[in-house]
Amino acid sequence: MKATIKILFAALLAFSFQSCTEEAHVIADQGLFEFVDETSFEVNSYEFYDHETLGNYDLADMYEHLYITFVDDQVFVTKIELRDGSETVYGEAMATNFTAGTLQGIWVDQYTYMEVASLDRTSEGRVVIELEGQHEEHKQFQTIFIVMQALDAHPVAALQISGLPG
Repeated sequence: MKATIKILFAALLAFSFQSCTEEAHVIADQGLFEFVDETSFEVNSYEFYDHETLGNYDLADMYEHLYITFVDDQVFVTKIELRDGSETVYGEAMATNFTAGTLQGIWVDQYTYMEVASLDRTSEGRVVIELEGQHEEHKQFQTIFIVMQALDAHPVAALQISGLPG
């Protein structure tokens, strides 16, 4: 009986030392890089959600037009604001992590890496990405949901921001 208890205790102790961390996952979509590279997308929704503060907003609602353009290992966000009949164009560049031919994550700023939690694309050119990660500065867990549609041609403003030839 004592031997059985010792074996059970040893097994329980060994089990408790096992790592309970989630294994790293890789989103597998082998043709995604070829599909998105040098392609502009019109963003239908770019919803940001902070899990600690419960704050959320949709970046697409803040601008007249919002585009995402992939070029090699970068993604360019083009924001067009319409005020008093005149357009103002804003842009930013973010680094991407393409592994196994598909998007694994995006550096949304120089410190914060957001991992792709899910990614879906249709044959009609619609792409839905869910990014998640902890903001490096304030350590709050955040999620970004992006719904976008591939365009047949680059908008002029997206060409200017991304540096692609016209």
